[in-house]
This record gives sequence, C-alpha cells and structure tokens, in this order.
Amino acid sequence: MVNDSETEENQKKIRFIEFLKDHYVLSIISIIFIGFILLSPLIFTKISTGIVFDYDVTKISSGISIMSPFIAIAAAIITFAAFWVQYKANVDVRADVNEDREEKRKQQIISRFYEMLQIHRENVKELEWLQNIHLETGENECVPNGKDECVPKKGHRIFLYLHHEFNFIYFVVDSLYPEVDVKSKVKKAYNIFYRNAHDERLDYKMKKKIKNAFQKIEDLDSWIDFLKTECKLNFKEEDDVIRTLNMLILYKDDYFKYQPPFSIHFEELNNYYRHLFLTVKTVANEDEKYLSYNEKRDLLRILRVQLTNTEQIMLFYNWFSGNGIVWEEDDPNGNHFFTQYRMVHNIIPKRFLQICLLDGRDKAVESLINYLKKQPIYSFIKEYCSKDDPMFEFEDWEGCPKFDYDK
Repeated sequence: MVNDSETEENQKKIRFIEFLKDHYVLSIISIIFIGFILLSPLIFTKISTGIVFDYDVTKISSGISIMSPFIAIAAAIITFAAFWVQYKANVDVRADVNEDREEKRKQQIISRFYEMLQIHRENVKELEWLQNIHLETGENECVPNGKDECVPKKGHRIFLYLHHEFNFIYFVVDSLYPEVDVKSKVKKAYNIFYRNAHDERLDYKMKKKIKNAFQKIEDLDSWIDFLKTECKLNFKEEDDVIRTLNMLILYKDDYFKYQPPFSIHFEELNNYYRHLFLTVKTVANEDEKYLSYNEKRDLLRILRVQLTNTEQIMLFYNWFSGNGIVWEEDDPNGNHFFTQYRMVHNIIPKRFLQICLLDGRDKAVESLINYLKKQPIYSFIKEYCSKDDPMFEFEDWEGCPKFDYDK
C-alpha cells in the first residue's frame, strides 16, 4: 500500500515532468548551456574562435578561470528554473486546495439545503386545523361512533380549505368596504384570516354569527339569504360570491369537523412560512463563488416543486398583505425571491380573487398583469425576468398576455 509521502513524491515528479513539457524552451536552453560549460575548455583552447587564450593550460586554475563565468550564468539559470518549478508547484497546490475547499463548501451548502427541505416536508405534514369538532355534537372533543372520522386533515390538502376560507373573508370585507382599494381589502382580509385581527365593521358578534350559521346551513340559497339579510352584506359580484360559497358548501364537512371560517391560522402557518423563508434565503444569499445563480435556481426549483399551486397563491397573499413583505422588497438591495428566483411561478390567475378579477373573470390574466405593472415589483420583474424566462408559468400558455420585457 502506497503511503502519503510516496504519493506526494510521485505528484512532485509528475508536476516536474509537466513543467518541462510546458516550458520546453527554458529546459532546452538550460541543457544546451550546461553542455556548453562542459565543452568550454576545449572550445576556447583547442578550436580557433578568434578569442585569444593561453593555449598552454597546465594548471587547473586556468581551466576553472575560463569556465567560471559560464558556470555562474548557468547556475543562475538553473536556480531560477528550480525556483520557477517550485513556484508553479506551490501555485498549483494552492489552486487545488482552494478548489477542494470551494467544492467542499458547495457540498456543505447543498447538504444543508436538503436537510432544510426535509424539515419543510415535516412541517407540511404537521399542518392541520386548530380544532377537532365532532360532526354531530359540535363539541371540540371527538366522539367516534364508527361512522365519523375524527382525525384532522393534514399536509398540503389544507391549503385548499385555507384558500376558500380566505376568499370568503375577502368577499365579506369587500362588501363592508366597497370604497377601499384592492390591496387594502386584501390586507384587511388576510389579517382577519391569519391573525384574527379586530376589524371595526366585521366585529366579534358578526364573526360568531357567521360561524354558527355556517354549521347549520345546508344549501347555497340559504347561505346567500343569511348573508344578505342577517349580516346585511351586499356583494357587487354575485357570481363570484356563488362560486366561493359553493366551494364552502362542497367542503362543508371538512370545515365542520375541524374549523369554521374566521378562525386564527397564525399558529400553524407562522412556523411554516418562517422556515420556508429561511430555506430560500439560505440558498439565495450564498456567495456565487460557491453556488452560481443557475445552481441556486435549480435548488429553489426543487423546493418550489414541493409547493402546490394553491400554496403559492397563499404565499403571494402573505406577501401582498404586508405580512411577508420580506419575500419581495421594494429596495433594489433587498430580497427579490419572487422575481429573481420565481417562488410563485406556478400560480393560476383564475384562482385569484378580486386582485385579478378587476375586469371580470374572463380577463383575469390580463388584469393581474396590468395590476402588477403599476406596482414597484414590476421594475424587478423587468430586471430579473425575460420573455424566455418569465415571471409566471402562464405567460408561456398560448394566447395568454405577458409582461413587456423588452421595454
């Protein structure tokens, strides 16, 4: 078995041979000069060169006197060559060490990313409703009777219910605040959805009334009638209300078992969003000496694949409402995880709320693009995105409007 010292010696020999190959001119000159030194006494004493020397060389000192200047020059050249070989060897060693260090650092970053990805998956598995309400008794304690399933829903599926709940809360806010701009209404609705924040018009009594009615209502007509008569809510877009309320009725059993609308979701979602943000930030802010931009995109694309389209919509609302403003900041030196790394690339506009329904559902995509064009985010969309690498996936769909990347 070859030990480390033998291996190092072999590497030095290999490097020396490679140096001779790479610097053959210097090597040939050195060999010629050494040969010239050895033959110089004969050249200057036995061959006519036009240079007068003492032809009777009988003393060693006379021969040495002739050879001395050439020996000194040759020694200087050989010394320089040896120094240059050692210098190049040291440079190569340092380069190898730096390369190994950078590669090791890169592998550490990638390993850490996959560890964080695994934690994210575990966080998703732990997501569930805050309450377990028995279908028949309405109590928080589950009383299995052989027919009802009392295990709460977990994982990605709950974002579908969260999305419907947020839509419903938005429509209530939209009815109460028709004069307020879209972003303010989204912020109000999300704060009620996320933190159960107090609202002067949607007070505790109305929330409780809607919760109680939701558990008793069996069909869409009674739902609409209750909202219009009991809560005095006058919706402008009744077709959107019907669509949302139909979804609530469709998933009524799921809401009924676990959690009715207007319940706080901060506890179960806060840790989910914080860890997701930390994972993206860890990759995005890494020095490009260790991880290039394209490599970062590849890793974060793997993370984004773990997010359903509905999760990405809810992440967008989290940012748009101001709760998760650090995802995409207005500051050019701030984070740009949406535009630079496409973390909401797969959202479907027609599943958005009034934010993309300003001109009606048929123009949802165009409306969303036109709305974002008026926001600070648009300057970063143009900076980091392009026609071949668009902000949203739907921009590649046939006939869908796109951002003006060329302007």
